[in-house]
Amino acid sequence: MTEEEKFFFHDFKKQRESKDISVDDIIKETKIQKHYIIAIEEGDFSKLPKVYIKLFLKSYCKYIGIDEHKILN
Repeated sequence: MTEEEKFFFHDFKKQRESKDISVDDIIKETKIQKHYIIAIEEGDFSKLPKVYIKLFLKSYCKYIGIDEHKILN
């Protein structure tokens, strides 16, 4: 695993901000709670409910335009 793959979550916030999407926009569209969005952007996946990690990541990726298949692999 490359360093880039290891820290893929850094792209989330960068991509979101580059598209001028707020955390509140993501919350409204995906219904993911704010503390989970923050945890995703910080790469702190231990704060996410294990059964929903893939769903949250997929929803987040789709909304900000990141390839969810690449992220989920």
